[in-house]
Amino acid sequence: HFDAIAAGIHEALPETRIYLLAVKPSIRRWHLWETMSATNAMLADRAANDARLTFIDVATPMLGEDGKPLAEIFVADNLHMNGAGYDIWRDAVRPILVKAERSHEVMAAD
Repeated sequence: HFDAIAAGIHEALPETRIYLLAVKPSIRRWHLWETMSATNAMLADRAANDARLTFIDVATPMLGEDGKPLAEIFVADNLHMNGAGYDIWRDAVRPILVKAERSHEVMAAD
């Protein structure tokens, strides 16, 4: 499905840059992590082969040393992130997005 969506976007707007955030791990859906991880690998591969795509790995920093999701970044449902979880996302996304988009900024005329 992803390839069809990206192709449709790029057919209509060929220069469009697409940022792909990794599927995030969670305690509640940990039993699905193998599938989620494979999806992340597919997205990273697609991005590696198309300059208009950028994969941002928000998943790895959400895992502890034991390779499992950090409990302290989730609210009580163990699915949704709390502020600390979103801080991880911000720290993963911001430097990539700022660096990549800087060259596309339109400078205001003096």
